[in-house]
Amino acid sequence: MRGSFRSILIVFGFIGIVLVVSTILTNVSAKKEIAMTVNFKVEKVEITPALRISLYDVHGRKFDLKSWTLFDRDRIFPGDSLAKPKNSNLLEVWRKENNQDWRIIKTIKQD
Repeated sequence: MRGSFRSILIVFGFIGIVLVVSTILTNVSAKKEIAMTVNFKVEKVEITPALRISLYDVHGRKFDLKSWTLFDRDRIFPGDSLAKPKNSNLLEVWRKENNQDWRIIKTIKQD
């Protein structure tokens, strides 16, 4: 009986440590992304079966910020630009319509 209780404590302790480390690493990653400045010109948009979108620039580099999830309903198209000021948790979607000036069409908060 005493051995099985100890085994259960070890398992729960291990699970607890994994959860704490995972949370810490996620928070560190999110803080690094907030500190970044982003300027990304969308050249290609792919829609996944889950209706998430993957964005690529003219060089084929994927837009990869883990703290923002973009969906088809966000209506981001080739030619749009994504911008995020340094130390901001807001991602701005900019569009140039009818050869006019650029304007913000959507602001997306960090997940």
